[in-house]
Amino acid sequence: MMGINRINKILRPTIIAVVILLFLEGLIILKNLDMQSYNIEMWKYSKNLKRKSQSKVIGHEHLPNSSAILQGVEIKINSLGLRGADQFPTPGSKKIFLLGNSITLGWGLPWEDTISAQLQNLEDDAIIYNGGVGNYNLMQSVNAYFEKYHVLKPSHIFIQYYPNDAEEIQSESKNTFLRILLKNSQLMVSIWTFYSQIKFKLEEGSMKKHYEAVYEKNSKGLMHMEESLVSLGEHCNANDIKCTLFFVPDLFDPQNSELDFIKDIVAQKAQRSGLKYVDLSYVVNDTPEPKRYWVTSFDPHPNAEANAKMALVMHSSSMN
Repeated sequence: MMGINRINKILRPTIIAVVILLFLEGLIILKNLDMQSYNIEMWKYSKNLKRKSQSKVIGHEHLPNSSAILQGVEIKINSLGLRGADQFPTPGSKKIFLLGNSITLGWGLPWEDTISAQLQNLEDDAIIYNGGVGNYNLMQSVNAYFEKYHVLKPSHIFIQYYPNDAEEIQSESKNTFLRILLKNSQLMVSIWTFYSQIKFKLEEGSMKKHYEAVYEKNSKGLMHMEESLVSLGEHCNANDIKCTLFFVPDLFDPQNSELDFIKDIVAQKAQRSGLKYVDLSYVVNDTPEPKRYWVTSFDPHPNAEANAKMALVMHSSSMN
């Protein structure tokens, strides 16, 4: 009898804790049914539209022939692992391959508002390939192109470069239990996001300090970024591909001159690699209210208007 009582004393608080956690998980799931939580929608994107890549450098990739409704819009991945419908170019077709992260993917936007579709409207005779993958840095984008998409033989490669493209790849936690929780629990994702934000504020303080560390001369992320640009430049030169890097500023505050040092570094790296460099900052810093170009009031990915303006610049570049 004493043993049963001891077991009950151990089990009772455990059961209560599990019930409370399940209740909270249910509340979080109900709250997020409106698809307005950016972090949860990105989590769903990772679960439903991505898979682990065989390449350690790439890390993850799109799941071919998949689709999901995320943040209220449908994202379709074709048989090549690219957003959009399958395309079959005819001989001599002008082919533009877009490299980038979730900005290029068109996160939060229906297909017709993405940079790909906007550019297609201006390039009637061209095939536009959307190589954007959420959470990629430049090294991942370039390596994915070399491993899977160079066979498309594009005539142009357009890189949509964002300041975080020189950040190092974030490795998965070695804690198996934590990985399982993060993969399956919206409550855990919410707690982890809150923890990460607090940690960022305590350790780095501001975006300026963060990016100063990212673009420090000997940082691994910056060196990998430069190596990727050099490799891409050599490839473009050898295959007569017109390659342009389009710099997209931090959309939280595109008028923030404290981050202008990033543009100078990226321009120098691009030009040394033989790539044309175009700064798109002026496209989105013409207003004191940056949210004018946000896809939603809580998500600073570029909206349809911003993409239309960037597409015009890209189109002009492709004609030269």
